[in-house]
Amino acid sequence: AFAGEYLLTVSNDQTCRLWAPVKSVSEKEVWLELARPQVHGYDLAAITSVSTQHHRHTIVTGADEKEIRVFDAPLSTVQILEQAANCATNGDKASRVDRAYIPSLGLSNKASADDGAEADLEGRDKSANSALPLERDLGAVSLWPEVRKLFGHHTEIYCLTSTLEARTNLDGNPNCGDILVASAAKAREAEDACIRLWDVENGRCLQVLEVRQAHLLIISNVHFQRAHIW
Repeated sequence: AFAGEYLLTVSNDQTCRLWAPVKSVSEKEVWLELARPQVHGYDLAAITSVSTQHHRHTIVTGADEKEIRVFDAPLSTVQILEQAANCATNGDKASRVDRAYIPSLGLSNKASADDGAEADLEGRDKSANSALPLERDLGAVSLWPEVRKLFGHHTEIYCLTSTLEARTNLDGNPNCGDILVASAAKAREAEDACIRLWDVENGRCLQVLEVRQAHLLIISNVHFQRAHIW
């Protein structure tokens, strides 16, 4: 999230989950799962945020596959965050679809039910007035549409980070184009032990850092220094 309003996690259970603080009946704050942005066919290994003040709720994930995937929150998630978690969206100018759909064949969440995607709403409790989604509905109604893929790695993605994670002063209000993402993949040979720098907004790999003299196998973590100095 842009300002830490919620937590995003990925797991070997092949899901990405969104958690946010919600006021309980006793007015105590508890963290609950409010959305499931990605339900995948591969184990998910990494996630990072590229959200900005003017385009919130954009994430990048990596799994046991060669491509990196970029997701943008639908209106349904934004509304749940506003109603249940009091997450303000002031300044967000992004154009959003209502929600994403599960493809009948494939791994990419679609923004509409065209092209073979299915709206799996059978059994959904449409009479519920609560802003909180039911557990049985999360995998169908809270998916985020996939907006972009990033290709370049030759092996499965292992870790991700963005310059946004290194920012300690959000007053600068970065634009999407100001944010870089770094990624590393599993390396069975020294030539795969590289780091790729991405311009996510334009879907471009800016540079490949080949670190054969330093790393010979899997790069297990990457992190930018404050203000992406290094």
